Amino acid sequence: MIDFERSFFGDPMASFVSALFLYDNVEKEPHFIQGYNQVSQELLVITEDDRERMWLYTLLFYLRAYVETERYQGLMKWGQKSFLSATLTFMTRALNRRWKKRLKARKDEK
Repeated sequence: MIDFERSFFGDPMASFVSALFLYDNVEKEPHFIQGYNQVSQELLVITEDDRERMWLYTLLFYLRAYVETERYQGLMKWGQKSFLSATLTFMTRALNRRWKKRLKARKDEK
């Protein structure tokens, strides 16, 4: 378990959201993967569905952070809201493009 706050999901991919503050991409961090495999005693294999879930968990993380900006005042509040709003917009657009590609691929299969 990496992040106790997200452990209630029961999904290791939810915990990896916190690791994104240390690494851009946990899959490209051999020490992270090796340590995770050693502790979990299972080989970590991240699929496309796992990557999508991690994006959704990250989106949820940023959405919660956006809601929490209400406790800030002045420039701090404005800066947090601006950053988080841009991040949420980017992420939702990226997910939308991903889902459109997936739907198109399914239609092409038929």
